[in-house]
Amino acid sequence: MGIELWRRLNVEHLAFYTINALPDGSFLIGGHRYNQGVNETVILKVDSAGGTIWTRYIGGYSSYTGGSGHSALMADGNYLIPGTWLPADSAGVDEHGFAALYCFSPGGDPLWRKDLFYGRMAGATLIRSRPDGGFVFPTGYYQVPRDPDWATTVWHADAQGDTLFHRKYWYYGGYGAENAASYGMDITSDGGTIFTGVARQGQDGEFPYRRYVWVLKLDEYGCLTPGCHTVGVQELELALQSALEIAPNPASERVQMRLALPEGYRLEGPVEARLLDAKGKEVLREQVATTTTELRGQLDVRGLPSGLYYLHLRDGVKWLAGGKIIVE
Repeated sequence: MGIELWRRLNVEHLAFYTINALPDGSFLIGGHRYNQGVNETVILKVDSAGGTIWTRYIGGYSSYTGGSGHSALMADGNYLIPGTWLPADSAGVDEHGFAALYCFSPGGDPLWRKDLFYGRMAGATLIRSRPDGGFVFPTGYYQVPRDPDWATTVWHADAQGDTLFHRKYWYYGGYGAENAASYGMDITSDGGTIFTGVARQGQDGEFPYRRYVWVLKLDEYGCLTPGCHTVGVQELELALQSALEIAPNPASERVQMRLALPEGYRLEGPVEARLLDAKGKEVLREQVATTTTELRGQLDVRGLPSGLYYLHLRDGVKWLAGGKIIVE
């Protein structure tokens, strides 16, 4: 009914970002505080009336990025919390640290920490439980001088918090672009995940440094187009998808592919086209001719059974674009 039940003021902390209602009526509240020049992730457990049970600070010697304090409940009753970790010997090393995953007991005891990767301003922010008992959480780091400057990595972990796979995503925007899919997330009914965040153009775009809402919907394998997890790369470029042209489609003989590239776009190695059937089995693989402005190639589908297929384009490092092809 919108009636305030209780209010507690906490002057020690700068901001709270998340709240997780636990089965026993208590709450885990997450946020951060600014402490002697650094950010620390704050985890506060309160009872059903808002009374503090315990408070914990995570981040290491001096956490540059802090974290949201988002949490997830494990099957054994412990809490998983994404964040950062900066060992004392890393302090001052060009703002580098670890994106990390923490586990706490219901009593607030630290049980373990898993360091995911090391990088400039590295951090993990949100986490959600999957129906199979596993977890999904996004991380990010500042990857200068590569474009874009900021990219998002999505991790899938099992019920014990051990990594199953991870994939990095970005939306090309030129020099100085940033991509963060860490403002909000949820598990979808089809087993996939949806993220919200921001995609910022670089300094050379049509509208330099303009910020856009970024909504990213992935399937249960972290793919934009089904089957991307079988093509041998873990990085996905998302800005080129709308530029992919496939014709004719449906097709009975040959399929022409064309992908226009943004000005200044850098391919990393030769480009391949891989065609998968509806079950994810690779049925065709061809090299694709490239120039500084486009990719262009064709696939001979005359020997394939009629049905639905998925096209994937990749260079030596990343997935570039993909789409559906109907063979008649």
